[in-house]
Amino acid sequence: MMTNKKGSRKKVLENDENYFRWRLIRADKIILLAQKHTSFQGKEVLDFGCGQGPLSYLLYQKKAKVHAIDISDKALKAMRKFTLKMKIDIKKTYNEKLPYKDNFFDLIFSFDVLEHVRDYKKYFSEMNRCLKKGGYVFLETTPYYALITGHHLYDFTLLPAQYLPQKLMKWWILKKKSNKKKTSNQAWEQFISLNKISIAKVRELAQESNFKTREENFIFKTPQFIEIKINWIRRFGFLKEIVPMSYQAVFKKIS
Repeated sequence: MMTNKKGSRKKVLENDENYFRWRLIRADKIILLAQKHTSFQGKEVLDFGCGQGPLSYLLYQKKAKVHAIDISDKALKAMRKFTLKMKIDIKKTYNEKLPYKDNFFDLIFSFDVLEHVRDYKKYFSEMNRCLKKGGYVFLETTPYYALITGHHLYDFTLLPAQYLPQKLMKWWILKKKSNKKKTSNQAWEQFISLNKISIAKVRELAQESNFKTREENFIFKTPQFIEIKINWIRRFGFLKEIVPMSYQAVFKKIS
């Protein structure tokens, strides 16, 4: 069994195994959040945008019936390696359409995915369609307007790229040295593919999907060092979009 060893950002990026271990630490936080609201054993659970599969790995250990989907062949190949002896239903998807019947899942996890999808309205619509009444969605996302993390370029710059002229930021990023996880070109392509989702939009989409909010957490964190909830920030208008580095929500399907 893998252990959740912490390490420097440089070591995290050295290879897929180090990165997977680091993601296990991250995924464990949303597992703990979910356990406050429900159990996992015997439940039909979807990891919607599974990546290399750290969340699925942990859910399987909790005796859930795990289903995992992603659009990336590379990510799914790595996941199959890390979950080799686990009975996890792994599928490739080509868009936000879920290859499952209506009212199939008890629980759906959306972990660090929402900001990357092309059609977030379809994403929520599909979660609503496939989730049973009374089922839960556990979501964590990086708000686009978060000053430090929203641009996803933190391995290359601490500048708030999403607020600055795009031509300037493109020049700035592309002149940076690539790291072991991605090239500067790949980082830039990721940035311009972000769908600019805000916390306000997540709340709006949840309401439209007949989801009732059971819990929200506004998180300020420094990977490998601190992670604190700053839920008081919700009272301060646009500050709640720019100060937190991550947003967690628990939604329950009410109809």
